[in-house]
Amino acid sequence: MKKAPNLKHQPRDKMTEVIIFAGSDAWAHAKQWQEQDGRLAGDNVPPVWLGEQQLAELDNLQIVPDGRYRVRLYQAGLLRPVLVNTIGQKLAAAGVRDADYYPEGMHSQKRENWHEYLERERAELAEKKKVVELPVKKKERVKDDNASSLALNQMGASQRGEVLLAHYGGELAIHADSDTVHHYNGVVWEPVQDKELQRAMAQIFIDAEISYSQNAIKSAVDTMKLSLPVMGNTARNLIGFSNGVFDTRTGNFREHNKNDWLLIASELPFSPPAEGETLATHAPNFWKWLRRSVAENDRKADRVLAALFMVLANRYDWQLFIEVTGPGGSGKSVMAEICTMLAGKANTVSASMKALEDARERALVVGFSLIIMPDMTRYAGDGAGIKAITGGDKVAIDPKHKAPYS
Repeated sequence: MKKAPNLKHQPRDKMTEVIIFAGSDAWAHAKQWQEQDGRLAGDNVPPVWLGEQQLAELDNLQIVPDGRYRVRLYQAGLLRPVLVNTIGQKLAAAGVRDADYYPEGMHSQKRENWHEYLERERAELAEKKKVVELPVKKKERVKDDNASSLALNQMGASQRGEVLLAHYGGELAIHADSDTVHHYNGVVWEPVQDKELQRAMAQIFIDAEISYSQNAIKSAVDTMKLSLPVMGNTARNLIGFSNGVFDTRTGNFREHNKNDWLLIASELPFSPPAEGETLATHAPNFWKWLRRSVAENDRKADRVLAALFMVLANRYDWQLFIEVTGPGGSGKSVMAEICTMLAGKANTVSASMKALEDARERALVVGFSLIIMPDMTRYAGDGAGIKAITGGDKVAIDPKHKAPYS
């Protein structure tokens, strides 16, 4: 059975509450929790999230560790009532004793306690099991567990690699240039470092109560990487959102597909325009800022909007970089915040012109779609790094403890 996104990151303590976001905007809400609300609450554990793809395969998805005592479920976007019931049934089947459901999202006070509901669901499950559950079957199951544990201990490197691949639901691929494994989370392909893969393999051994060696773990990861498919290129006409992909060539919006090979996506959900929608009427605060920042100049306003589209669509192929100048209070920081919102905080990094000139420091900006250089001081140099990056040329990358590439 596949595991829900971030399920593997949940603490092993059965009394620790698991937070779940479910709905069409689950990924964006989970990111907001991880980067803002969760940090304010002192919670640094990434929440489990169930987007449209996960909800479609809910019957074959583990959404909470077995035996967990308490769950907090937030609705994030559209979520059909039948899916809410299915989630409740899966929580009961996993042994969850208490849960709070927030049907209006994480910032609402409306709450439904599911303690009695989960008790009823567990009672119904127990009645169904009485018909088919026999003591002999329980013994057979224990025997099977021992057999699988023994088999894991005797597996070759390639077989252990297959177990690790199955742990990630088979959704792994490798980037040819950087030799970095990526995992498809239902929205984008996220890089997974070798150390994280090794820790996951070690956890599989620990869960099976089998001793292991560093060589056994490393050989499993290295061998698995040899069998992974090579990642394709992202089409330039696709813009990723939290709830799907917009194709600028056809003008259509559709669900995510792993074969799009998206590396980045906006944390914002896409919604079709309302009838007669304009920036002035439907985004009045943004419109006021825009008109004030460009001193009511229509040509400058069009340039700012084009720059924001370039960030949203990740149009690095335009071979441009954005330079924003002006006195204090003229809107430079607001411009940077809007760009960060469009690209997504997880896709934004802060750097300097000097960092872009050095192959070792350039490794720190790999994987980010937006590089912000705030409050730039005087710079002396030919700007070869930024010219090469914005010009689409290959640049040398020299990451620590890995072979250089471009």
